[in-house]
Amino acid sequence: MIRSLVLFLALCGTWLLWSGIYEPLLLSLGLGSCLFVIWLSRHLGIITKDTVPVQLGLSILGYWMWLLKEIAQSNFAVIRAILSPKLDISPGFLKFEAENPHDLGQVILGNSITLTPGTVTCDMLQGVLLVHSLDDRDALSGIAAMSRRTLNFSGEN
Repeated sequence: MIRSLVLFLALCGTWLLWSGIYEPLLLSLGLGSCLFVIWLSRHLGIITKDTVPVQLGLSILGYWMWLLKEIAQSNFAVIRAILSPKLDISPGFLKFEAENPHDLGQVILGNSITLTPGTVTCDMLQGVLLVHSLDDRDALSGIAAMSRRTLNFSGEN
């Protein structure tokens, strides 16, 4: 029940932020659509510890703030590489073994790598990630730092 409530609050908050129109009719339609999604999700049985990971608590918010900083830094690095007249890059594939043994932590790591400009997670199999990087000289240290930060993210309660 708590996962349904958390999902409902997240849906309502997202709808309110993206809508920007706070008229009674639209608010009631938004509320109705959020309730319908919760009902449908509960009916299909897809509200689980993996889809609504409340066990992560507030630690995920700190990780998101750190990730936003990393995304901004990577943006500037990619811009610098593109605008450089010499185009000093070394693209390539890296294999990286995730430190987190849990599937949820590995998925968070893979998504975080893909969100960071200049890197894309191409494959993940049994904790080994195949990552394409625009500049593989710097990517490995950044991925290792991300991996360490996702260690406390597990799918367990």
